Amino acid sequence: MNITNHNVEMSTEARALIEEGNMSVYQFNLYILLLKCDVKWLESEGTYQAALKVYLKDQTFIVSISDTSLETAIEKAFYSLQMKLGKHENQLELRVDQLAAYLMPNNRKSMGF
Repeated sequence: MNITNHNVEMSTEARALIEEGNMSVYQFNLYILLLKCDVKWLESEGTYQAALKVYLKDQTFIVSISDTSLETAIEKAFYSLQMKLGKHENQLELRVDQLAAYLMPNNRKSMGF
C-alpha cells in the first residue's frame, strides 16, 4: 500500500484506520495489484480529502471523499471503495455463473442454445 499525505499531520488513529481499511479491501477475491491512499487538506474548502485508488488486474477504481474530520474522510472513502469492489465482485461471479450454465450440456437445451 502506498500512502501519500500532502501537508497533513497523520495521527496514529488515522494511520490505523488506513491500515484497517487496507486489510478490509483484501477480503474481496479480486487480484489487487496496488492500493494508493492520498490524504490532503483542502484549505479553500476547509476539509480533508481522502482519495483511494485501487488497481486490479482488469480495472481501476477511484474514490475521493472530503470531510471536516480526517478520520471520517478515511472511513467513508474505504467504505465507498468496499461497496464498489463488492459490486464488481458480484458482477464477476454472475458472469462465471452464466458461463457455467452455458457450458453445462443439460442447461444448453433449456436456455435455447
